[in-house]
Amino acid sequence: MIITSTFIATFLAAAVIFVSYRGRGRGANQAVVDDEKSDWTMADWKTDAGPIVLQFRNQKPDDHRARYDTAVVVEWEYGHQGFPDQETMDRIYRLQHAMEAVTAAQVGILVHTLMGAGVREWCYYTNDYATFEARFNEVCKDLPLMPIELSFQKDSEWKYWQSMKLLPEGGGSANE
Repeated sequence: MIITSTFIATFLAAAVIFVSYRGRGRGANQAVVDDEKSDWTMADWKTDAGPIVLQFRNQKPDDHRARYDTAVVVEWEYGHQGFPDQETMDRIYRLQHAMEAVTAAQVGILVHTLMGAGVREWCYYTNDYATFEARFNEVCKDLPLMPIELSFQKDSEWKYWQSMKLLPEGGGSANE
């Protein structure tokens, strides 16, 4: 079981709006960046704890990354309901930009992001947590100290990603 935020249960009864999008990135490894920013769905809804935005990859990759068997969750609790203030949001974006290097190095694949109810979460899949963690620490070394936690769990069937995709529909649980 992957340990996640306590607000997961609030997702199950929410009204949801879905938007599919295709985006284009810029960077040294354009093919990887393009892949990371295309074919995603965004869902947003309101809960008693405030608005929630979930973005998730629609399909599992059809290359070697489909064999990644470890879910890695990066979580930032910013301490209040809803969305973070502008200063915290700027720090979150700095971290997110730095983490793009983890994906570009092909040691992990981003599968979802979630923000709201006091938490920002990124979920990656990797085949080697130690390598992922080393690359993560390398790309974050010049950033100021941030209140983040990393957790990981073997998940060869990608059940956590699948359960997050079901949350807006009310048909799944992140704690399967």
